[in-house]
Amino acid sequence: MMLAAAAQAAQGSGPLWGGASVLLIGAIVLVYLLLVVGALFGVFRSDKGLGTKLAWLLLVACVPLFGPLLWFLMGWKPRLGHHGARAGLPVNVESQ
Repeated sequence: MMLAAAAQAAQGSGPLWGGASVLLIGAIVLVYLLLVVGALFGVFRSDKGLGTKLAWLLLVACVPLFGPLLWFLMGWKPRLGHHGARAGLPVNVESQ
């Protein structure tokens, strides 16, 4: 649907016309694709069980925009690795 609007805008036959609107639509599509790919990658890398992963994959893939947003708001938990703590110090040590 977005690609049809972009094609229509490029031809100048619809309510959206001009190069700026094509760039705007292209940027929106790119951000959406990055959001979906990031959410799918996050689901695959998560430490959740198989059933939970399948449910999240279906939600992300089948519910446009809201599926990936829900993953990042509710399902995604950042991992604390070597970037989460200073080198050589435990995570719960407070700085003085």
